[in-house]
Amino acid sequence: MVDVLGSCQQGLFRDFGNHHLSNLDSQSRVEFLRARFSGTIIKSEVLLELKDEKNESLRLQKEKILTGKMRLQQQAKNRAAAEIASRKNREANLQRQRDRAAARRALEELEKNVAVDDWHKTYKDFLTLINSK
Repeated sequence: MVDVLGSCQQGLFRDFGNHHLSNLDSQSRVEFLRARFSGTIIKSEVLLELKDEKNESLRLQKEKILTGKMRLQQQAKNRAAAEIASRKNREANLQRQRDRAAARRALEELEKNVAVDDWHKTYKDFLTLINSK
């Protein structure tokens, strides 16, 4: 039986995104196909084993075990997807912070090089000049 759950727990499951399968090495391709079609593989194994089973209680017991395995496998896939989404979110936040810091530095540099007139100060100086006579 394919142990995709174990592969997920060992960190062998990878998110290949939109990469084409022909670009992957053979081991990565096998891992990808096992992870992708693991539900189908497990279901087919269940059907093959159930045909041979005569005892109803054994069949129900195996069905329950395999259903539990499929549930655990799906949870592992969901956790892996959530981890990937979390990583992408952290990377986006870090990039946003870097962009803000760069913009802040650029603005500070611009303020150093450009004289910004304060109209209120200029107006007060003007009133001081007028009232001094």
